[in-house]
Amino acid sequence: MSPEAFDTKKANLQGVFYKVPFEGGQSMGHIDLISNGIPGSTLASGAAVWYWPVK
Repeated sequence: MSPEAFDTKKANLQGVFYKVPFEGGQSMGHIDLISNGIPGSTLASGAAVWYWPVK
């Protein structure tokens, strides 16, 4: 997904937000706040946060 696909203005806690890594080979991480009803999270360090809105 491109940055243009994300809503960076505010968090939507019913959606999913992703931490996009800096250039240089860091892994991408994400926090999935819905995860099909199953909670779970992973984190990537040194990352900018992009918010994915609920459709």
